[in-house]
Amino acid sequence: MKILQKARIRFLETSERFVLADPARRKRWGVPRVIETSTPRWFRANRAELEASGVRLRMVGDRAPIHTALPRCLNGTPSPTWSWAVDWTPQDRFCLELPDARLIFEPWRCSSAVLAPGGAILHDVLPIFFHQARTHPARSAVRLGEPVRLPGKSFLLLNDANSNFYHWMCDVLPRLEIARRAGHRLEDFDWFITDELSQAFHRETLAALGIPEAKIFVGTRHRFITAEHLVATSLYDKSGMVHRESLAFVADAMRARFGIEGDAPGSRRIFVSRQEGYYRRIVNWGDIEPLLREHGFEVVASERLGMDQQTRLFSEAGHVIAGHGAGLTNLMFCRPGTRVLEMLHEKWGHSMYWLTAAKRGLDYTLMKTEPAGKRKAEIDDMLVDPEPLRAYLEQTCGPRP
Repeated sequence: MKILQKARIRFLETSERFVLADPARRKRWGVPRVIETSTPRWFRANRAELEASGVRLRMVGDRAPIHTALPRCLNGTPSPTWSWAVDWTPQDRFCLELPDARLIFEPWRCSSAVLAPGGAILHDVLPIFFHQARTHPARSAVRLGEPVRLPGKSFLLLNDANSNFYHWMCDVLPRLEIARRAGHRLEDFDWFITDELSQAFHRETLAALGIPEAKIFVGTRHRFITAEHLVATSLYDKSGMVHRESLAFVADAMRARFGIEGDAPGSRRIFVSRQEGYYRRIVNWGDIEPLLREHGFEVVASERLGMDQQTRLFSEAGHVIAGHGAGLTNLMFCRPGTRVLEMLHEKWGHSMYWLTAAKRGLDYTLMKTEPAGKRKAEIDDMLVDPEPLRAYLEQTCGPRP
């Protein structure tokens, strides 16, 4: 598959170089030439013309600074890279309505784009992880052909990491909450445009939100589409910086779907295992598992569970321990006051689950682990020191119940 992808990319890039070399060819093929990094600024600069053509922009929320204190760490201090999130000023949140919007899907290069009237790429509507705005692959897209027409009212429900559980739950689904705050009702949309519907959690979460699969339009099956009336919202400026109300929107929808009630922390003690995965495993698991069992922890593999089971499990938890991984996305379902211990490679520090815990009112603690292999830090296995873990368990859990 990778060989075919590389061949496809080489073919596209060769075609692009040919077209981009000649302004006449660029014009004939309709290549996007302008990229806007701020949709609100673009709208303000062209307001009269855009409103006359039916474009609408509504700002949602405010930009009041948010303070989040750094968490406790059992064996050291949090990574210096976490300091950016201590005092954070959110970027603009907005809901945009575009008549006759064009969308380019580039699944071979993990990038897609929304084109506004005049051909500008609105980068903050659909930012991508793997390229900066100025090198956006869709900026040189050629041979798009005739677009597939999508009638009615459509909602943009994607980013370029839809297949990842965390990004789906904390980046993509919160778009719906922004649209709701802007006055839109989910039942009024004819289509929800995405680029991925292969995972069980896609279907289960959409069903929980009342979105039938018949309304899902997978854009990657068509490289170029136009939507008669597109509603799109902003994403967030850094991964992990989903807002408190957006997390609550997703969590409350899942709980309501599965009939889960109550606000007090549960009594279950769970350890989210990655031992069946390909990376970030605990290499000295034989030293760690007895400690966890001694203090009444269940060892679970969240990827084996459906959304109903994951939602219920974390809603009933009073204590969660896990190595860094997508399973910790389920912290959004925990009750306020639930104790959380995250194990994180000492040379790699992503703050997303600390921030999720802080926004949900959880009692979060960090524990650094030592390198265990020769792979890069974000996928390296972990060597966990049993002694700090033992002290933590004795202090927070007491003897086995």
